[in-house]
Amino acid sequence: GPGSARPVLADNERTWKVVAGDWSYIFSGRESREELYHLQRDPGELVELLEQEKAAARELRGMVTAAIRAGREHPYLLDAAAIRTVPMSKQVEETLRALGYLD
Repeated sequence: GPGSARPVLADNERTWKVVAGDWSYIFSGRESREELYHLQRDPGELVELLEQEKAAARELRGMVTAAIRAGREHPYLLDAAAIRTVPMSKQVEETLRALGYLD
């Protein structure tokens, strides 16, 4: 199946593409459209196989879903309010005050 090879994922403004094994899967979140191609038989990605190859599509869709979920959980995407703060030490506070950063 698709998962037997290491997948390559790419995204561009809510469009995701996964290439895994002989399969190429495209998900467009903007257009709510999916496409599936068998690269060995159709390297030009002209014959769309989503309805005929539902198991492969389901597996590749799961890879995209996992990647999107992982992206949302990435530390750089956390809401600023959720970031944990720690108290400033007296030494750091004095240094910042001496440099004019604190009143």
